[in-house]
Amino acid sequence: MPQTIDLINFLLSGTDVSQWPKLTCTQPGQLDLQDAGLRLPGSRDILFQDNGQIRSGDDTHRLVFDRTGGLLELHEAGAIRFLTGIPTPTEKLRILATGQVGIGTATPTSLLHVTGDTHTDGALRVAGQAVVGGPLTVESQVGIGTATPTQKLEVVGTVKATAFQLQQGTAINEFSSDGKLADNSDAAVPTERAVKEYIDNLLVGCVAAFATTTPPPGWLECNGQAISRTQHARLFAQISTTFGQGDGSTTFNVPDLRGLGIRGWDHGRGLDSGRNFGSYQGDAFQDHQHSFSGTSASISGGWHSHEALNAGFYQHVKLSGGGNAEVRQYGNGQTWSAEHAHAYIPSGSISTATTGSRASETRIKNLALIYCIKS
Repeated sequence: MPQTIDLINFLLSGTDVSQWPKLTCTQPGQLDLQDAGLRLPGSRDILFQDNGQIRSGDDTHRLVFDRTGGLLELHEAGAIRFLTGIPTPTEKLRILATGQVGIGTATPTSLLHVTGDTHTDGALRVAGQAVVGGPLTVESQVGIGTATPTQKLEVVGTVKATAFQLQQGTAINEFSSDGKLADNSDAAVPTERAVKEYIDNLLVGCVAAFATTTPPPGWLECNGQAISRTQHARLFAQISTTFGQGDGSTTFNVPDLRGLGIRGWDHGRGLDSGRNFGSYQGDAFQDHQHSFSGTSASISGGWHSHEALNAGFYQHVKLSGGGNAEVRQYGNGQTWSAEHAHAYIPSGSISTATTGSRASETRIKNLALIYCIKS
């Protein structure tokens, strides 16, 4: 029968026997070293003939050499710390029991939490959340929400950021839904809806001509129609009843520009004085004169007779143009005096239009389009 030894004590000079290192075998296949550590010379190995492990106390703290699976496993119920550096090693990496990995931080809050610069020469693919606390420089395409980006940055999904830095240095820290753009901020980007609302509000009451027979969406034809004060509250706030009272309570009128042109309101300049804003003005000719050039004239009748009436010493002549003329005798002659009319026919020309366009109105060359007002 082989000789058995339950306990081997290794003499440690000057130390109580109870503190001597001990080598025991407490169960099959297990050799225990107590009150001492195991130190090997630099050229010596710990060799496992097959699978093996180094553990501390129980299975929750061990290093497993799985030769069958080709694995080296580190089993730890708590966190794992990696420390490097001299003379005093410092922590460089920590793996929590919950699976978060921290590089440069002892309290990672995500699967991979890096504090400091990160550099990779290959692809970096993240399937979940990624938090970057410092600069991130990428020299190729970056895909967020896609594994096949085709642009420098391609995002599939929603982007949430505290700020965006533009090339010229302006920081963008919000997307604004304010349709009035009241903040007038360089740090806010308005949403599509906010831009549309702002432009709509800006154009309310604007009159424009369109090359279509029907008004575009959001516009009304300027045909004098009465429209609801509540449904078109923005327009009513702008023009009120300037172009018509409507029914006096629930409606108001838009301008009627059918067949008309628009003239700028004089507003104190003096070219069209006395006009109220929005008032109608009919067509008119400016006062003017025409010149006449003639070359000769004649008096109708040539030789003509007068009727003489015997009234005593004086003779009265009846004039064909009206009135009487007195005829007095003095020696061998007679004197005629009286005002009376003769027909005068000028010989000359006045320039008048005998060719070209003629119409019942005065107008300029024009093109018929539809006037509409923004509601």
